[in-house]
Amino acid sequence: MAEEPSALIVIETATLPQNIKTKAAKFLLRFIAGTFGHEALQAAQEGLDTIAGRTKVAMALATAVAAEAVTDPQELARARVRFLGEAYRKQENVEAIAKFAAEEIANDPTDPPQEPEDDWLNVFTRYAEDASSERVRRLWGRVLAGEYRTPGSVGLRTLRLLAELDQRTAEDFEQVAGLITGDFIYRSESDNQGDPLVRLMRLETAGLVSLGGGFLSRAFTGDGSLTLVALGDDLSLAGVLPDGTNVSIPCADLTEGGLELARLIRNPVTTRAALLRLVEFLKPHCSTLFLGQVVSPGKLERMEQVHPALHFGPSRFSA
Repeated sequence: MAEEPSALIVIETATLPQNIKTKAAKFLLRFIAGTFGHEALQAAQEGLDTIAGRTKVAMALATAVAAEAVTDPQELARARVRFLGEAYRKQENVEAIAKFAAEEIANDPTDPPQEPEDDWLNVFTRYAEDASSERVRRLWGRVLAGEYRTPGSVGLRTLRLLAELDQRTAEDFEQVAGLITGDFIYRSESDNQGDPLVRLMRLETAGLVSLGGGFLSRAFTGDGSLTLVALGDDLSLAGVLPDGTNVSIPCADLTEGGLELARLIRNPVTTRAALLRLVEFLKPHCSTLFLGQVVSPGKLERMEQVHPALHFGPSRFSA
């Protein structure tokens, strides 16, 4: 076990306001040390109010935990096997997840109005301490950072779903997360066969998407305009859909747990690709399509016309 939990070091060395450093460090320490319930934890929490305290907490915590593991000399051999085996593995997982969460917090700092509840953190910890692969640990780290920023945003059911994800399913979901528009994934003809279809079927088994037997679709009726907002980003696809025109977009629906997870792991860089896939499908139905940024409810700022292809300066569009 590392002498200093690296998550606290990440927070301490990040360019963050001191009040956010203190709040984030206290939260991460609750997660790192929560499974041990050591009486030194409260004092450690108080120590995090100072810069010097934050740099010393990790070593003191490691010492206290190690002492607890060997309090009975008669069971020293069994304690070594158990603590240095199972407990070491779990704590290693916890600290790796905390480090990923610290990096997420440092990259997107927030001063949350409140902390996640103890019950949520206890359930999260029980699941997270068994996350052994780096990819799954990183997912748990994003979930932890997301719950830190917005307590209550991740339900217990989603935690159970995440706990059941193996590395392959996690990889599957990360691949399709970049294709989400709103609360669905557009399914092109190529998505209904081969590896893309097998991937979606695995995600359906995991409880993250619903395929509806392949017959799901999103229906839109034109009233002069059409707007599709990408998940987790202000970038949107909008255009002119003539009055009375009916369009059904074949799709896979995200479950509630799938949506919660996608909001946490989605990389906005992939948004453009997801929307451009839809452009090809919508071209026969829409006379004009463009990408824009949401500036206020119902208002978009045009950034790029993609059908017919045309580049021009920003302009406002009512959706």
